[in-house]
Amino acid sequence: MPADRGRGTEAVVALLTGAGRVGRLQYFLINLGCAVGLVAPLLIGTETDPATGEAPAPPVALVLLILLVFLAGAWVSITTSIRRLHDCGRTGWLVLLTPMPFLGFALGLYLLFCPGNPGPNRYGPPPGAPDPDAMRAQLAKLEAVTAPYRQDQPGRGPDGDGDPSAPAPSAWPDDAAPAPPPLTFDPMALYRENPGLAPPTEAHR
Repeated sequence: MPADRGRGTEAVVALLTGAGRVGRLQYFLINLGCAVGLVAPLLIGTETDPATGEAPAPPVALVLLILLVFLAGAWVSITTSIRRLHDCGRTGWLVLLTPMPFLGFALGLYLLFCPGNPGPNRYGPPPGAPDPDAMRAQLAKLEAVTAPYRQDQPGRGPDGDGDPSAPAPSAWPDDAAPAPPPLTFDPMALYRENPGLAPPTEAHR
């Protein structure tokens, strides 16, 4: 499954169940969309006839559509409030305070302005955090692409960076490059290469 499709499925599940967390801006935008979705069908269903000034009886299908849109918007608003509470490290049961006159207003201000927990909490990672599964998939693709260009170091085991099947250094062939001879110091080499110089005598030593 592609990462974008999986992320979209997770977003739909979160909207339906209230699982996970949501930030302040996304909380505000979702609730704004729900408010518009709740008010627009009501305005359509209350249009008045210009001739009589009375609102005609809406069709049954329109009434059912308005009811379904109202219930869907209310449910999404509730689940988004639960996710916002999760982002603040609070239990989602506090959403039951919403219908109460003063407590519901205070809860709305709290959800709108309270910053969420910066790191992961018991409800999941913070909003916008990278998906670990998607990161592992990207790393696997990167390793597959760069594998032909990586040079294994022979003689390294499974815990190292090299090829585990490479022979150990003790099993390497003897035709490797010979070691350089040890450095020696010859004090008379300077005088042999320069005949004009005389080596010091015992009296000058």
